[in-house]
Amino acid sequence: MPKSVRTPVAERQEDDDNRAGSREAYLDLIHYPLIIANNWSLLGPILGYGKSGDRHKKTEWLVRVNDIRKVAMHASRGASVSFEQLSELDTYLIWLHGQVGGLAAGAVGPVDEEELVLP
Repeated sequence: MPKSVRTPVAERQEDDDNRAGSREAYLDLIHYPLIIANNWSLLGPILGYGKSGDRHKKTEWLVRVNDIRKVAMHASRGASVSFEQLSELDTYLIWLHGQVGGLAAGAVGPVDEEELVLP
């Protein structure tokens, strides 16, 4: 785990007297792009979205998901998730199920985005 993630997570864990249990419980969604980028050889082929771009570009989808999550979780600010954003989340969900589900079922590699059938 990169130090830029490990340090604030350890501080949150200590401040909370470790009530949540594991260190992973103190991670935020926005930490995952950094973790993936720093473990690219292992996680990039599974969690890197898109055909081109560097590791930061290919983990940008998690930043987008977090941005949409913030809108949904802070609805009192007057904003709401748009149909376009919901469709974007559906696209990521289907792709992610293909990536992780295929590997869990013993597939050789990740699913190609062009093979996805979207609703």
